[in-house]
Amino acid sequence: MVIVVTELDTAHSIRNALSRLGCTFEDLHEMHRTGDYATLKHRLAWIAIGPTTTTANTT
Repeated sequence: MVIVVTELDTAHSIRNALSRLGCTFEDLHEMHRTGDYATLKHRLAWIAIGPTTTTANTT
């Protein structure tokens, strides 16, 4: 079985993750820039979505 994930699926997943964290992509990016993450979950979210995501993909 092959599961195909579209760009829209990815965008929805990112939006939902940010919603659960209670922050925006820009907030996460700032946490990354300063190295001051609110929680471990925020740090892990950046590792998962930050390096390969642009703000255009999260709107």
